[in-house]
Amino acid sequence: MNDVFTDKPTPTAMELLAVAPAPKILNDGVYLVEYQSIKKKHTKESGNYYYEHTLVIRNDEQHEGTLFSILTSLTIKRGRKPKYNTKLYKLVSCLLKRELDFDEKISISDLVGKRCKVLIKDEYGYSDVKEIFREDADINLDEFGVHGLPQ
Repeated sequence: MNDVFTDKPTPTAMELLAVAPAPKILNDGVYLVEYQSIKKKHTKESGNYYYEHTLVIRNDEQHEGTLFSILTSLTIKRGRKPKYNTKLYKLVSCLLKRELDFDEKISISDLVGKRCKVLIKDEYGYSDVKEIFREDADINLDEFGVHGLPQ
């Protein structure tokens, strides 16, 4: 499978995470995040490959500077409806603040430092990214069945 990225994923921030304390559970809510790095990984059980994207929380007094990861498939696919877009497509298009062209190649350096918003919910004892939004998005959490969370 061909990668969507034109340059190789850099493990720099991930190497930092390897020596960092265990990740803390984030409070449920919407966070402004900044893209840091990407690493291509694979599962030992199945041998399937996936991307691990590292982001850092911005503009949040309690969690400012906290690093966390989003796991995505290697597939960047735009569905017929937005709900069918892959998580990788959502992440990249929200960071770039535009829809992607068919078969477009992206440079990782174009993503580093870009910002978007993520909806985080505690799922089974870990913080799970439920949805990804553009940085300037007005978010109606009722659409996602979420009520009473900070924005």
